[in-house]
Amino acid sequence: MKILEIDGTENPLRWIGSESEQLQFEQAIFLKAASMSSDYRGGEWRYLGFLNRAESNVFMAPRTDVQFYIKDEQFLRFNMCAESFGLEATIRAMEGFARQRKFNFLNSRIKSLRGIQRVLGKRGNVFGGGFNNACG
Repeated sequence: MKILEIDGTENPLRWIGSESEQLQFEQAIFLKAASMSSDYRGGEWRYLGFLNRAESNVFMAPRTDVQFYIKDEQFLRFNMCAESFGLEATIRAMEGFARQRKFNFLNSRIKSLRGIQRVLGKRGNVFGGGFNNACG
């Protein structure tokens, strides 16, 4: 499964709603990233999408080669490449937005992204690669 970088001028988050809602969603992603890892220090992000599904499966990821260390649900510490980290932060932001009735439609996008995440491997390097590309 290939992931493509999407030009930000194409307005890849237009499906979320108004320009104000798009900005709020981006800010939610950045806040989720900061809460997930003390290694995240801000910086430039990019839009990514899955080949043949870029419109419905867009997510954001930091533009860096840095690995981010996070703790999972069992408090085990592991690393994630920027793309996997961004995918997880995007999904968590969507989950927060989906609690509002207005954004119920996000539940199907969350389900789709979680499915892709399971196939690619939550801890692996999903960018440009296959199922077993581990970070580092």
